[in-house]
Amino acid sequence: MSSVVTKALRRSVQWNEILEACAALAELPWEHPTARDTYDGRLDQASFSLTLPRSFDDFITHGSHTPSSVLVAVLHLLLRYYGNKEDVITAGINADGIIDISCSRCDDMVLSDVIHRMHDIEVPGMQPGTPITVESLRSLLMSHDVLERTNTLPVIVMHEAGPVDPRLTGLLKPALIFHFHPVDAAALNDKVIVDIEFSRQFEAATIERIASHYQSLLTLAVNCPDARIDKSAWLPSGEHLKVTELWNQTRREYDDAACIHELFERQVLQSPNAVAVSDPGRSLTYFELNRRANRLAHQLITCGIGSDNLIGICIHRSVEMIVGVLAILKAGAAYVALDPEYPAERLSYMLQDSALHYVLSVDNTEGLIKSINSETTCIDVTVSVGDDKNIPVDSLGLDSNHLAYAIYTSGSTGRPKASLLTHRGLCNMVAAQAEIFNVDGSSKVLQFASLSFDAATFEWVMALCNGAQLCM
Repeated sequence: MSSVVTKALRRSVQWNEILEACAALAELPWEHPTARDTYDGRLDQASFSLTLPRSFDDFITHGSHTPSSVLVAVLHLLLRYYGNKEDVITAGINADGIIDISCSRCDDMVLSDVIHRMHDIEVPGMQPGTPITVESLRSLLMSHDVLERTNTLPVIVMHEAGPVDPRLTGLLKPALIFHFHPVDAAALNDKVIVDIEFSRQFEAATIERIASHYQSLLTLAVNCPDARIDKSAWLPSGEHLKVTELWNQTRREYDDAACIHELFERQVLQSPNAVAVSDPGRSLTYFELNRRANRLAHQLITCGIGSDNLIGICIHRSVEMIVGVLAILKAGAAYVALDPEYPAERLSYMLQDSALHYVLSVDNTEGLIKSINSETTCIDVTVSVGDDKNIPVDSLGLDSNHLAYAIYTSGSTGRPKASLLTHRGLCNMVAAQAEIFNVDGSSKVLQFASLSFDAATFEWVMALCNGAQLCM
């Protein structure tokens, strides 16, 4: 194979890789990412004056760099931080309207390395050094079917002030256009102006933040061109404080000594006549649900069930399922959800692995459990004869560090494994839910997930510990 053909193939392979990289649009800090789907070409503009570091002239002189190459390299570093991608690509346009597509590898976050690695992409079908025009770029992109799939190059860099050819913006649908001026070394006077045009994907305040980030990164990178730059070093002090401290102040006061069913019992006292749980055709108030759960809990205790015992529950989504869950917790035990829809082999494994001697069931699931393990004792939740009074946790020696439930993994990477969860963690979740979702007595929460999935606990706890209605 001739060297000319080999080089052409390499350019084609490289170009295809670049297009695939562009298809995964950079994770820029935009507020309205879906706006790109209705791109209409309208761009707003903001102008910023950037102060060049004192070492800027020495850096470009001793490194034989152009001001443009340094400014674009710093922009590539910033886009690397935003997108978390090692390869950064931008389309550059000079004063004559000639396009260059620049790629740089920013894996080590060192400015001098980025400048040396920055190179123009050689386009297949074109001789190296041949100017790329709007029409030639359009033909190339259409030949690779890219325009139908994605925005191609979300960031354009203008090396001089002036309008961008509207044919190019219509072709590339850029999210950002950076105009750097002046870029002639002789015209620089410790300042460079950057005009940023931005699409509707951004708010103006975000563009101001981008410009601030760029200024900080420019100063740090030029002053330390051979050092790896950590994000914490160039973030403005206010943002650094927000990221490292303010956003991490997630501590909240909550009742970390309570058991999860005690939070439910508090709602019973507050709203005894409110509907607590409903399934098609039936509903129970908080008072009724609590009474039924108490009766069953007392019955479980007479069977010798106590704190940290694992009790299975195999009931389809229904009012009875919630009665069973609460009864297990009130008896001081922890529940293990056995989905009646699971294959018999998985149910058999879970029964054996968790050493379940008792399983709460109803008529149509008792036979299923008995067919899998005839020695398991099934307790019908619809037949309960115990006392209907609450059971003080102190009488059971129960506290928030005792187990509330065990849940099994899917087993997709091997045998399913059980995770053990305590009351304390659930009480913490209730406090967070109340703050985030504003759930109260007027709310209705759908029990969407199967009880065998952790999301189910998220749902019933959110409803019943905040006075809402749980809809099965």
